[in-house]
Amino acid sequence: MAQNDDKQLLTAAEFAAKSHLSLSTVRRRVAEGSLPTYQPGGKGTAVRIPASALESKPVPDDVAGDRKVRCSTPHWRRRRRAC
Repeated sequence: MAQNDDKQLLTAAEFAAKSHLSLSTVRRRVAEGSLPTYQPGGKGTAVRIPASALESKPVPDDVAGDRKVRCSTPHWRRRRRAC
């Protein structure tokens, strides 16, 4: 964990543990740009997340916009109407 006097940077695993999110959720949010990131070594190096992002309001996974909601019943088991 890199520390400056005014800024603390966390790895994805550290951020996941402190925010009570799974590591895959943190990585997905980094990839979609909903979490601020910093790459100290430049493009293609390890990603760090500012600790200040812990105070920001997280976006729930089920409000992710363009994702399709799947039915829990397989199509071959459904009768006449879809979910």
